[in-house]
Amino acid sequence: MATSPLVRKIDAENAVAAGNIEVHGDFNVGAAKSREKTNGHPPHNLPERNPKFVGRRRELDEIHERLCAAASLGVTQQTAAHGLGGVGKTSIAIEYAWSHLDDYPGGIFVINCNSNLLHPALAALAPYLEIEDAETAQKTALLVKSHLQSGPPSLLILDNVRDDVQWASQEFTSHLPVSPCRRLITTRHPHLPGMNMYPIERLSVAEGIELLGAHRPDAKESNNKEIVTAIVNWFDGLAVGLTVVGVYMSIHSDITWVDYAEALSAKGLGTLRETERSMAALPDYNRRVDSVFDDLLRSLPPEQRCALDYAAILPEDTVVGSWLSSLLEADSTLQLPTLPGHPHPADAVISSVQHRQLLRSAAEGVQVLTLHRILRRRVNEILETTPDRHAALLDNLCDVAKVRGQASRAALTDKSIRWELRPLLALVQSLRGSGRLNAAASLANWLCPTLRGLGRFIEARERVRHFASSEVLAAINPAEAATTLSNFAVNLRDLGDLPGARQRMEQAIQIELQHLEADHPRLAASYSNLAVILQDLGDLPGARQRMEQAIQIELQHFAPDHPTLEASYSNLALILKALGDLQGAR
Repeated sequence: MATSPLVRKIDAENAVAAGNIEVHGDFNVGAAKSREKTNGHPPHNLPERNPKFVGRRRELDEIHERLCAAASLGVTQQTAAHGLGGVGKTSIAIEYAWSHLDDYPGGIFVINCNSNLLHPALAALAPYLEIEDAETAQKTALLVKSHLQSGPPSLLILDNVRDDVQWASQEFTSHLPVSPCRRLITTRHPHLPGMNMYPIERLSVAEGIELLGAHRPDAKESNNKEIVTAIVNWFDGLAVGLTVVGVYMSIHSDITWVDYAEALSAKGLGTLRETERSMAALPDYNRRVDSVFDDLLRSLPPEQRCALDYAAILPEDTVVGSWLSSLLEADSTLQLPTLPGHPHPADAVISSVQHRQLLRSAAEGVQVLTLHRILRRRVNEILETTPDRHAALLDNLCDVAKVRGQASRAALTDKSIRWELRPLLALVQSLRGSGRLNAAASLANWLCPTLRGLGRFIEARERVRHFASSEVLAAINPAEAATTLSNFAVNLRDLGDLPGARQRMEQAIQIELQHLEADHPRLAASYSNLAVILQDLGDLPGARQRMEQAIQIELQHFAPDHPTLEASYSNLALILKALGDLQGAR
């Protein structure tokens, strides 16, 4: 990617190009607006309208319907837009206010709820309503409250309500005007008592492309569609990140979308941070994407934060709900809360994280979840700074991988768990990438017979090929190394590579002879497999020798009528028949 200079000045056109940015506490509400009614509009303290706001028609219509639906006498109409930080809740609220300014003749006012005290912010609205200040802010706030709840319909936007504690506090609620003043709340908290909650989702791919295109039109050109879609997906539809990228790309027209996508792929969050540093002069934007997620992580209870830690170390977009539940239940550092209506505490934790929109269902439905991509990257960065914690999480994950690998044997006959193969295969790669070679090889070895049984021979071979190099074999325990080579040999035989199959099976036997007793049952299985390969190669004497070795060991461990001996006798009979020893075969 071409190196771009840091932006020190932004021209007037770009100074208002901060569309769809979610910034709590950073709007200079009313500072640039006259406190007198203008152009016949009702009074308001709204920030400048964002000329590059795009999409969100469904959300805007839904909010209007909720605020204007028929209500019982004396009931204040209100709704709360909740969602992840940076998703665009504030932007939607401001756009709604501008779109419906004339529907609220009593005025529309934005209050930032960054304080437990509501009355100072309410008192600050007095000049917009031509109310003279009283002796104290408390008394002025009461005058404003009385005016809003006795005049024509008005709208109060309560931006960034922190949580249910703040919302339920007497100091806060006692100053809220009631009907006909309506309330639109934005919050990251998933539930406020007595509130009609409306979730704000991330931008869809189409909306993300439209947002980038509002800043730089070539984002919507057909030849850029694939790469721009990849950028939107990288941000997982997070409006705050996409907006900064859009403004950056509008300023640096020499940079192509391919350049930027490659930088994201190579440097990840580092590229985003460089972009943000270059946008230091962007109005109303002094909150970084990092801080959006760091604030979120600090606000979570320990069990929900732990759920995100486990979700982050699982393969991207492949968070199996049952695995996550098992990990939480087995974590000795956690004390999971018991919630009414949730018989399994871990499931209640996962449900809470989903309700916050941090985890959501993937293509397979509720069984597989996906974690917000940027949040996943940020959590993993933090885990890398706490290696002991990271290692403990991976240890627990390896235990779950072993259990789920063993259960994969049932995938051929139990369709209810066959969907789990794809996540398990992704987990092999994830464990391998994190350096847990033994656990990864073990899981691959469990999955190999399942894939072969499903007829996925090439895939079965590739899963164990990664672990069959001399370097990896030396790094994993001997039993797993021998099993890997044995599985590889069987896969090669399936695909017709008989010399390669023989070589790998003989390697497996050499390892087993070094670490096992000469009459160990595992050696019997390897001798039997080698015999079948030698038979296919036409080496009938060698096949007979190996099969007889297998039977000698099996006779020491199994009853005479054991199915394993039955199979070995049958194989030996076929070899003897091929050798012309029909009596022996009989």
